[in-house]
Amino acid sequence: EEVSVGRYIDAGQPYDSWMAGRIEAAIESRGIEHVVVAAGDSLSGLGGWGGVVLLPTAPFVNVGGPAPGGLNNGSVVLRLSRGDQSILLTGDTEHETDAVVAAWGERAKARILKVAHHGSRTSSSSVFLKAVQPEIALISCGIDNKFRHPSPEVLTRYRALEVRVERTDIVGSIRVGVGQV
Repeated sequence: EEVSVGRYIDAGQPYDSWMAGRIEAAIESRGIEHVVVAAGDSLSGLGGWGGVVLLPTAPFVNVGGPAPGGLNNGSVVLRLSRGDQSILLTGDTEHETDAVVAAWGERAKARILKVAHHGSRTSSSSVFLKAVQPEIALISCGIDNKFRHPSPEVLTRYRALEVRVERTDIVGSIRVGVGQV
């Protein structure tokens, strides 16, 4: 509702909620292209950026019914890259998906990481962080949110790796600009 959207991607997992209804209505009313993706898909038309979908894999999505591993783990994980710049967008995935992301090897690495699941205690496992090796971690969470995100344990993991952390509950909206290739 607030930004221009040309393409909306998701895993095709049906879910019934007030927010899902609003998203569906916006896609329809604004004529937004809706694309269902899965691990291994590539995205083009991203202004010079390459995009590869790392998740979801079949065990985390059921387009005909309830999500087998919960809705969060059916989130799209997308790695964007251009030259030596890379960003990993993780949605709401939790630790159950971390080994799958890590299995992508070099393709899991990203300079900038949008931290999974708002920095909850079920995100950012050591296996995941070893695979991604971020320099900058961005955490989207509300001020004094009822879930108390981000988790102190997760913040400790990032500090131990000397990863710069930026949080929306502290700095507000975060806008990332990357240099020209």
